[in-house]
Amino acid sequence: MVEENFFSVGGENVPFEIKSLDIFSLNYYPQNPRIGSILERFQGNATQDDIEREMWEKLEYITHDLYRDIRENGGLQDEIIVYNNEVLEGNSRLCAYRHLYKNESDKERWKYIRAKVIKSPLTHKQLNTLLCQQHIKGKKEWDPFEKAAYMLRMNEDDKMEFEEISKLTNFSVNEVKNHIKAFKLMKSEGVNDVREFSIYLEKVKLDPQLGSIRKVEPDIDSKINRWIKEKKIPEAKAIRKLPIIIRDKKARYVFEKKDGDFDEAFVIAKKRNPSVDSTFYRQIDETAKLLRDAKPEQLREEFETDKHKKFKIKNLAKEVKKLCKNLGLEY
Repeated sequence: MVEENFFSVGGENVPFEIKSLDIFSLNYYPQNPRIGSILERFQGNATQDDIEREMWEKLEYITHDLYRDIRENGGLQDEIIVYNNEVLEGNSRLCAYRHLYKNESDKERWKYIRAKVIKSPLTHKQLNTLLCQQHIKGKKEWDPFEKAAYMLRMNEDDKMEFEEISKLTNFSVNEVKNHIKAFKLMKSEGVNDVREFSIYLEKVKLDPQLGSIRKVEPDIDSKINRWIKEKKIPEAKAIRKLPIIIRDKKARYVFEKKDGDFDEAFVIAKKRNPSVDSTFYRQIDETAKLLRDAKPEQLREEFETDKHKKFKIKNLAKEVKKLCKNLGLEY
């Protein structure tokens, strides 16, 4: 019996049937977002055999685990998704099934796979939407590098705006931009290990904090990229602390030594700058900067028409004097 159901794709119902299909009647999806990086070297010319081999050998932590799970459970829990005989979602499961067919004695048991077969034609936008729903939304185990690669493809190949990609992926526009920028940065640095993507993503997120540093040190980005390659930064999240080390001469000296230690340098920077982990001292720094940047002439004009503004400044001075007196500080 054939069951008929619907996917909700971009607010429209896309009908599909649940069927058991011969595993050798199906093709792997060449644009599979989850394997973009391992197929990159084929430059769009990967054959079906290439895809299966790469998935079995390069994604063994997925395909081999699936092989064991499916064999132990006697089949699939979730159907694959098929459109025009191509597997849009479930390529790893198809790969596992083919290897089970190859290795197990009961061939008939593994020759057929349950699938949701899409019946109606899909527009390019619907196809992208469906792929995003299946591969990006709610799938935390999917490598962030592959997500970024797919976002880049939607932006450059499919000419989609960041806002449209944001809606499809449930990522904010800024997150989409950061993922794409990090992907490009990683590629421009010649780094091919997808496990390194997270640190490049954190580097991109760091950009706003590097603005003032770039003004006095224009080549700071190339230095940070070099430090990443040299493994001087212990983990992706640690890079968030880097501006604090860079701004402190002593901490930076310790960090940049040949055998320099990142954590030791950060401890030095924290000791020499209490604002690092104290909201109180950080707010003092921010207030001091506001006062340095203040324009006296403008304030005088404001005082003439608004006595409350004048009172604010006088009250600030009063509180500073009182605190200094209580602490025995001269000023």
